[in-house]
Amino acid sequence: MNILEQHQEDAQKSLNDLLNRPLSEQSERIAENIKELLHLFAAQVEGVIQDLDHLKQLLREEVERLKNLDPLIGLHLYLDAQPNSHEIKNTHVGSYKLVKPKMKSLNDDLLGPKRADMFMEEIHALVRTIFPENQVTLSSYFKGGHYVVEIEKDNSEEIEKSMWIYRQRLAQFQETARVILHNHLSASLEETLQGKISEEGFHRKEKIEEYFAAPELTISFGIAQIEKRDGKKLSQTILNAERAANMAALRREAKECTDGEVLRRRVLQEFDLLYLFEELVKLRAELLLEYAKDPETWEGVFEVKGQEILMTGEAVAKYRSGILKLNEEQQAFFERYFKRINIIDVLKNYRESNYEMYSERIKRIVTLCKRAEQAINESNSIEEHRILLVEASEELETSVKDEGENLTGTFRRIVRGLTKPGKKLLVGADHIGFGGTNQQLYEIEVMKLIHFLGIRSFHAWLKFIDVESRKTDSSALRQFVKGQLTSLASEIQITRSMLSPGDKGSEILRDAEKKICKRFGETTILNGDGGDEVQILKHNVSEETYAEDIIKLTQNGLKLRVAGALFDATLEPIPDSDEAAPNTIEAINAISKILEWIDRMHEKIKLAGDEDEYRYAKAIAAK
Repeated sequence: MNILEQHQEDAQKSLNDLLNRPLSEQSERIAENIKELLHLFAAQVEGVIQDLDHLKQLLREEVERLKNLDPLIGLHLYLDAQPNSHEIKNTHVGSYKLVKPKMKSLNDDLLGPKRADMFMEEIHALVRTIFPENQVTLSSYFKGGHYVVEIEKDNSEEIEKSMWIYRQRLAQFQETARVILHNHLSASLEETLQGKISEEGFHRKEKIEEYFAAPELTISFGIAQIEKRDGKKLSQTILNAERAANMAALRREAKECTDGEVLRRRVLQEFDLLYLFEELVKLRAELLLEYAKDPETWEGVFEVKGQEILMTGEAVAKYRSGILKLNEEQQAFFERYFKRINIIDVLKNYRESNYEMYSERIKRIVTLCKRAEQAINESNSIEEHRILLVEASEELETSVKDEGENLTGTFRRIVRGLTKPGKKLLVGADHIGFGGTNQQLYEIEVMKLIHFLGIRSFHAWLKFIDVESRKTDSSALRQFVKGQLTSLASEIQITRSMLSPGDKGSEILRDAEKKICKRFGETTILNGDGGDEVQILKHNVSEETYAEDIIKLTQNGLKLRVAGALFDATLEPIPDSDEAAPNTIEAINAISKILEWIDRMHEKIKLAGDEDEYRYAKAIAAK
């Protein structure tokens, strides 16, 4: 038996072992999600569920899921509900996200998926207490969320009051969040010591004790003022709030600042376009200085492309994996550089070129939410609630990232496909190196923003650099940026520039999905809602051809890490969420374990170095 055959035999053995074990914490979480979806599918069938109160509750939950598709949905609903006297200039969008520890660390090392979810649910609830009197939640996701808050801008006393209250409440929030995390870690450690977490116990115990030795929790906040109710302006406000949250970690402490306007922005953690451009221009100036010291010492970390100096893909990949080895001074500079590039890294469900299509879908979902909420409050028609559940589910089966081709689905679409009979192939594909590629693309976007200011050559940088001392002239830089921003004639151009970062990465992912569907056929079902990870479901696959289908995904330009399993389990809708048929439970458990196996195989392929012959793992689920 050769090494490749051994690799595939190990994959098969790994799936067999997993299928013969009780549900792990990860599989249990997946199974609960599938069970909930199957109950919703049953509610969409005429005559299956006749309890009106139950249907209203299900529809209410679906409306909340629709709002969580995109914060712009909740923002439209909020503004539409305001009276004519509402002052738009007082309305701010807020954003928050978990920075440290990383969500992956909470899931894999410290808490486990279920307890990590519980922790974030408590954080979402805690955020709602910061300004309970004038704050409305827009949406939440796995490591953060968005909200609206009203802040009086005309009255200086009100601004001072808001600043003082905001500072106090944010400080209290961080302290309470630390207590919440500490309690969950203590409970997780106790479960581990009691043996409830089995084989992962030693690893988790070690990681929790490491964390207790040097506890660190950072949840970053940012807000941005709404300028007008124009659709693109509202989208830009949301992105600006996220950028403000990114800025918050980079800004100096407010006590070091004496300028009143800047102080207010820092205390309120408000978006500041001038600060953004200052930081980006300074970032590139610092890179020129660092690189000029000794280019050879940066070999393999930065490279010259045309007239620009950019990070290498290898350096980005190593840094993201925590294995980039530099001397202390270089490591500190690269980390600072990397984080500043991430100022413009925000959540986006569209490309700027496809904004109109995205905007129309947002409006459609907003209308659906209003119709559903009206029915919940006013209608006693079982049929109307059922129809609305069907419409909501159709929207929730299509990712907001879809570009009008009904190609990019969600996990719900995968589960819907699993209700069809016959043998199926379920595949998980992960884009190798996409994180590094995407980071490089953000770096190029930073350069575009700087070019937008008119800095397009090395000589232009010399305005801000003292070559002998290798220091940036911050005062000259600040004055230049301020002058350029006030003199720029095209507001459309700057809006486009601020909406476009991340577009190239999205284009790469969408193009890959098209290639996957072309190779798998028209009936391919995709869940492309997970960033650079995609789930693929294909029906009517034979045991003779399934391996060939999997290998297709690693050839001809598709650099994917792939794991797939063939099985014949079929899911059934669950009319009573508390009493699923034994065969349905058996199918749910098997599929949940297959999905966990796919994740495990991806990690093993990573450890093998993503060599071409090891880039896929295949298995057949026991009959």
